[in-house]
Amino acid sequence: MRTQSFLSLSVCAVAVLVLNGCAELRDPAPEAVAPGIAVHPSGWSDETSTSFHGKAIAANSWDMRECRTCHGQTYAGGAVNVSCLPCHSKPAGPENCTTCHGGTNAAPPEDLNGNTSTTARAVGAHQVHLVGPRDLASATITCSDCHHVPATVYEPGHVDSPSPAEVAVNSPLAKLSTGGITPTPTYDPSTQKCSNMFCHGSWRLPRTGTNYSFVFAGDATDMVGTNFAPTWNAGAPQSACGTCHNSTHEEGPSIVPQGHNFSEINGCAGCHAGVVDATGKIVDPSKHINGKINVFGLEYDFR
Repeated sequence: MRTQSFLSLSVCAVAVLVLNGCAELRDPAPEAVAPGIAVHPSGWSDETSTSFHGKAIAANSWDMRECRTCHGQTYAGGAVNVSCLPCHSKPAGPENCTTCHGGTNAAPPEDLNGNTSTTARAVGAHQVHLVGPRDLASATITCSDCHHVPATVYEPGHVDSPSPAEVAVNSPLAKLSTGGITPTPTYDPSTQKCSNMFCHGSWRLPRTGTNYSFVFAGDATDMVGTNFAPTWNAGAPQSACGTCHNSTHEEGPSIVPQGHNFSEINGCAGCHAGVVDATGKIVDPSKHINGKINVFGLEYDFR
């Protein structure tokens, strides 16, 4: 009986020492507290350190599940009573999409390598598509329009898949069929170009049957977009008015679509009030590149 009690007390004592050793998480680590688990090294919380935990997780193929061993399944403290949530305060804690993909939303203003320039391939035009700037924006575009969005971090095909991320344009807007044209949206990872998308000018509006035939230029039978193929990371010049709809008239170059009567940019509001202002600036992105025709305060479907 005495031997059994002694062994029980010994096991309890070892357990307490192990938990206390983990809980302190001292820098530097004096020794391992359990097989395969060590107190974090110096610099673990310092973003500038080579030992920063974000770099360690990246080297581990972004797999954070080992962290749960000490910090608990929800990273709220676990056995060591040290929570990750004061820093990782968004839903799912460290496993929130923004931990790896950006900051305020899940589209990279900062990519996995810390790049923030829009010339970086993984940054590119993500933010412009998701949130604007509003004077260049369109109706809402979501991550799932171009990517498969995993339900969890560890869903097959996510962190276990090599970069770059797969792009499969699923957007109904990009595929919108108009006037006999059915776009086939594609992204070429070698050139980083998007092509054959309604939202970049792959569309046609026939003159026949329209209530506004007077806006068609001369004997034009239809209006068409430019079917522009922008480069993903080439920046703002590609978002200027006219890249997706422009034409040349006797009066000179114009930002209106081919087949449309000539107009200066400050004349667009005459018919498209509520979409643009008198300077041609987009004032309601929900009415711009939305798959509809917004004119004279009314909204029509493409035919």
